[in-house]
Amino acid sequence: MGLFKEELPVHDTIDRLITRIDPSALQSTFIRCRQEVVKPSEGEVVAVDGKRLRSSYDRQSAIHMVSAFADLLNLLDIKGCLIIIDAMGCQRKITQTIIDKEADHLIALKGKQQRLFDNIKQAFACANKTATPHMEKEHGRVKAREYHVLDRGDIAKAFPDWTGLKSIGMAINYQHNDQKESLEYRYYMSPAHGRTIW
Repeated sequence: MGLFKEELPVHDTIDRLITRIDPSALQSTFIRCRQEVVKPSEGEVVAVDGKRLRSSYDRQSAIHMVSAFADLLNLLDIKGCLIIIDAMGCQRKITQTIIDKEADHLIALKGKQQRLFDNIKQAFACANKTATPHMEKEHGRVKAREYHVLDRGDIAKAFPDWTGLKSIGMAINYQHNDQKESLEYRYYMSPAHGRTIW
């Protein structure tokens, strides 16, 4: 017969039950649960998806999301881990939290940090790039990926607020099939030197 002997509780009953939950007790229980279940080991890769909820389009929601990521990282023992976050996580508060927890990070860059993004893009435009593309062919589709890494150079001097910035990366993704082709450039930053995490 399942959990409920008669029938599923109605909306009002569920609402009354939820409103009686002590938020502080729920939070502390959740934290203990997460710390028990999620125990990253040193060297492990931890991916954090920074996409905003579909209903969150205003600036205030984005600010709350940044705080939520920082709080989430504080809950985990991430010492020695590599934290990978998309462009939503490209915020000084988040990178500082990761550094304080003695972890490395690889964070994507987009227009939200326009000046930093433009400087890193320009650094790769001027660099001597010699990487060999990795090619894949399957089902009439051709894919090519190419990766480049540079030391921070003058980027760190121009952006001293970004603590621990030591290297920058660029990924080039090319796809081609009978209908269309695409070419995409993605840029990243990290506190790790050279190719230690790339």
